[in-house]
Amino acid sequence: MTTVKDHAPAAVEVPAPDTPRGWSRSEILKGAAITVVGGVLLAGAGWTARQVLDVSAVGDELREGVREGIRATVEIVYLDDEGRSKAMPSAFQPDADLTASMANPGSAANPALDNRLHSMGAVHVGALSLRLTLEGRLNQEIRVLDIRPVFVGQRSAPLDGTLFYAPPQEADPVMNMIFDMDALSPLAHEVNDDGSVGKPFFEKNTISLPDTEQDTVIIRTFTKKHTLTFFMRMKYKVGGETRQMDIYDQGKPFRLTAMNCDRKQKARYRQAFALNPDFSLRAVSDPATLGCVAGYKQP
Repeated sequence: MTTVKDHAPAAVEVPAPDTPRGWSRSEILKGAAITVVGGVLLAGAGWTARQVLDVSAVGDELREGVREGIRATVEIVYLDDEGRSKAMPSAFQPDADLTASMANPGSAANPALDNRLHSMGAVHVGALSLRLTLEGRLNQEIRVLDIRPVFVGQRSAPLDGTLFYAPPQEADPVMNMIFDMDALSPLAHEVNDDGSVGKPFFEKNTISLPDTEQDTVIIRTFTKKHTLTFFMRMKYKVGGETRQMDIYDQGKPFRLTAMNCDRKQKARYRQAFALNPDFSLRAVSDPATLGCVAGYKQP
């Protein structure tokens, strides 16, 4: 008969759940090495990202409505030495209301009359000046490389219909840029101290536009020979990209005509209105009695 004896289970010692596990020296050294290598890799990745991505350019992509990068506004102005003469292509008979307005003292310098004649098709005679205000709208650097007129159609002879004659005055105007519109391909030029055409403007000058900052450019265009229609085209650089913007007069091209004079330097028009001492305008029976200086007195 076999006798089976009961055996007591062997005791096993189990550590308490919250007893911290000890680390060996080798394990500690391995962990430190991994930490150092990981930090180096992350730092390298950040450096690489900065090299690949232009942070300013990425920021510009996130901004809405700034594809052009520049906000441009333009206004027709009269510089201190400029007259306010205007011409129309045909003989023009003003109505009673316009006649009364022109007869008012100071009417020749009244913006309301100026705008009314402009709306009726009157064109600046001799010179047209513009105030161009530019505002940078990108994080990246913007540099204006060139501004020049683009003609619409062919240049033609000076208008010879109706002249509203308000000759120039003696003064020292302030401007940044001047264009001889009779040149084969008019370029922006500096202005000499006497108001004459200087060196090409963009040979040594640039216009830089930081974000949200403005720069104002006073531009004079002049002609002695032609009637012309044009808009201004501006080329500028954003980062490595060259862009362009066309600038109009409230959506329409600018217009300018030369004074129409005969060989004896007498005005040659079918009808004319001239300036009175009180700066009102009166009808002139013989336009040839008027002078032949308009726009400004060129040196």
